[in-house]
Amino acid sequence: MFGLKNYTQDFTFTSRSDIQTTSEILQFIEEKTAELGTSRKESIRISMMCEESLVKLLDYVDFSGSSPVKAVVSVRKFMGNVKFTLRIPGQSFDFLKSLQSNVLPDSEELTPDTDDAINNILLQSFEDRIKYTHKNGYNFIRIAAIKSPYAALVRTLEAIVLAVIIGLLLKNYASGELCTVFSKNIFSPIRSILMNALKICAVPLVFFSLVTSITRFGNIDDMRRLGLRCLSYFFSAQALSAVIAVTVFFAVRPLFSSSAGIISGLVHSAGETEHSIFAELLSTLMPVSVLHPFIDSDMLQLLVFGILFGIAVKAADAKTMRKLIEESNAVFTKLLVMILKLVPLLVFCSITDMVLSSGFSIISKLTGIAVIAVISYLAMFGLYCTAVAFMGDMSVSRLIRGAAPAMLTAASVLSSRAVIPSNMKACEKVGVPHEVYSISAPMASIFNRNGDCIAEITTALFLALMCGIEVSVSSIVSLIIYSVIVIMSASGFTAFLVIPAYLGVPMAAIELAIGITQLLDIASVALDAFGTVASSVLITGKKNILPAQN
Repeated sequence: MFGLKNYTQDFTFTSRSDIQTTSEILQFIEEKTAELGTSRKESIRISMMCEESLVKLLDYVDFSGSSPVKAVVSVRKFMGNVKFTLRIPGQSFDFLKSLQSNVLPDSEELTPDTDDAINNILLQSFEDRIKYTHKNGYNFIRIAAIKSPYAALVRTLEAIVLAVIIGLLLKNYASGELCTVFSKNIFSPIRSILMNALKICAVPLVFFSLVTSITRFGNIDDMRRLGLRCLSYFFSAQALSAVIAVTVFFAVRPLFSSSAGIISGLVHSAGETEHSIFAELLSTLMPVSVLHPFIDSDMLQLLVFGILFGIAVKAADAKTMRKLIEESNAVFTKLLVMILKLVPLLVFCSITDMVLSSGFSIISKLTGIAVIAVISYLAMFGLYCTAVAFMGDMSVSRLIRGAAPAMLTAASVLSSRAVIPSNMKACEKVGVPHEVYSISAPMASIFNRNGDCIAEITTALFLALMCGIEVSVSSIVSLIIYSVIVIMSASGFTAFLVIPAYLGVPMAAIELAIGITQLLDIASVALDAFGTVASSVLITGKKNILPAQN
């Protein structure tokens, strides 16, 4: 189930220098890595980590007794994650501290000290993949061989299924008083704690991410027309994706009329939806104080202040301030990553609580978000193909063939920034010159996020429909501007939190859609990769496209 595989084998060491047993362990590991489909390069890395870890563990084994020492090696694969565990009896030691003695002796001869230093250096290079624990007289070293990019998504989907099952069982077989106790004393408090933790990260992340992006962007004057051309194309594509999402939503809205107002009870006051007057929007762009946007979580004012502050830091060449902001951005990003690991628990509590109060109907209605988003993705994909065919003077088949590997890679790693090399390779394959894609591909990882834009706007509008919030034309215009800026400057999950809230959607409703939006991430990053290649072709122009690379 869920791709679970578990292999365990015992090995016996007669001495600290038992090379035969070490070789048997490495052979076992190599066989299992090959069986689990690990690449040859990754298999070599795993063998190196296991071998050096064994050396470290054997240093703390007591071989003074007459009986041999038994070591246990296990391999576990679950949801695409592969982990190796080495268990050997021995005294506890500070694993991280033992790696700090990494200075090579000043000698050309190989000595035990030299070997130890080399081992420490190798283990330090894999430190983020190795965890050490000591329990009941045994030393454990766990090595993360493969980390599935879909593990978090699978856990979230499992949480949804489990929440529906438990919620329906409680609703149908438990008393109303017991359901109320579970809701008020377990599910609601946990949900509130986790949502508040996410909100703590959202506001500063938008500010620090935006300022960091501006200060890292470089000198536009040095990029000359190419940099401005890239930026204009990406901004236009982002705005078009937002318009497409809005258009598709209102075009198919009659099909989801039964969803209108289904969770209107979550909206406590009409004041939360007061974003319909465009003149009021313009009059409140500038905050009355520096702290006001942070205290009141006014995201639009935060964006305006962030842009101005980033430009000022860049113009003043304030290196200390820039470093402080970059480190703050890294800290809050790390904090968000830590909290996101608890998202399945948040989803479980939210959906279980919802099922207890209203049954399964609301969850089934949320699938409308996925339907509208997928239609919008296809529309944006078609728009890219049409633009390249007419303005880039390239066949659609050539474009798709060239971009397909980058799209698959993006969908595999679920990150538009992690696939910059594959996007560059795809650009080269379709004939984009190096001087163009060397700038357009890195810029696209920041500014070309059409998939996120479609997903977040669709989610915001659909949740507003379910909450019974009326959205005016002026609200739509301001939502498009607001969404484009937020998505180009903040993380996808941060945008997911703040964009629906801009329309007055309460957090209690936003958290219901977490599972759907995480599932849409696969299509979002694939669309972004395709958009990077297509935009690079358009930026290059007809005359400068090179022959296709074979």
